[in-house]
Amino acid sequence: MELVREEVELAPLLESLYRLLKPQFDAKGLELVLDLPEERPIIISDADKISQIVKNLLSNALKFTEQGRVVLALRHNAGDDAERLPLVISVSDTGIGIPADKQHRIFNAGTQADGTTHRRYGGSGLGLSISRSLAGLLGSYIRLSSQPGEGSCFSLYLPYLAGRQNMPREAHVHEHRFEEEQAPPPPVEDALRGRQILLVGADVPTLLTLTTLLRDWGVLVQAADNLDEALEALHDEQGMDTLLVDTRHDPTLLPALNKALATYPPATRPRLIALSDPADIEANQAFAATLSAPPSAEALCAILKNP
Repeated sequence: MELVREEVELAPLLESLYRLLKPQFDAKGLELVLDLPEERPIIISDADKISQIVKNLLSNALKFTEQGRVVLALRHNAGDDAERLPLVISVSDTGIGIPADKQHRIFNAGTQADGTTHRRYGGSGLGLSISRSLAGLLGSYIRLSSQPGEGSCFSLYLPYLAGRQNMPREAHVHEHRFEEEQAPPPPVEDALRGRQILLVGADVPTLLTLTTLLRDWGVLVQAADNLDEALEALHDEQGMDTLLVDTRHDPTLLPALNKALATYPPATRPRLIALSDPADIEANQAFAATLSAPPSAEALCAILKNP
């Protein structure tokens, strides 16, 4: 996915998202407020990526807010980095909030405040991880402010000219290479509907591709960035039947998971499937069924249907 630099009028973009999503807030009995300045700033950036980030933030606020309101606002940055990142789009809510000791993990794929939150509200938390990475492509970053029981505010800091030269050192952004688009998925397979799959070690492009594909097949998808998060997800969530492990970024991940799963009773042990570079397929076959990465929809469907 390449960065498209174009003139972006932020106010009309936010007005369009407000009109698009307001019916969902109305249906839940929540007030969605749009707060725009009189000035109509124009920046050079990627409108589609900004829209996706803001839509993800609004969807997150909708999910975790049971009463009150959500405010979508555009303002000037009054902080120390205002010269580099002069504009801020914020989404604030009156939802459940996030404890301080959980905030550093909230942008990790699959992470929510705790297991109780996941069971109550559902979902996999992928939107925030994707939003953070898209912000990095824009030379932006997302800041979180939250108090449990009072709500949260996610703020997207934007430069006038998109690009990584604007990134502050403290913004932890991973480089990603987006693969070519996959062919349309095969029809939904009844044999896969209701399956629970954990994606482990996948970067954001892979998450985007595979979660879309698997959800089209009726699969329940979660994600974990690393070994510790994968083991935590297995502990918290009963019924996880398959771990789809991307070995391209951390070759130690697959053998470590294989060792950890050896302690599980055979009847409840999740199946391991490795996504590997072609050169690593033979080595990884010692631990798991293996697919060349990125997998085709047909190959992935076939290996999931045939244990």
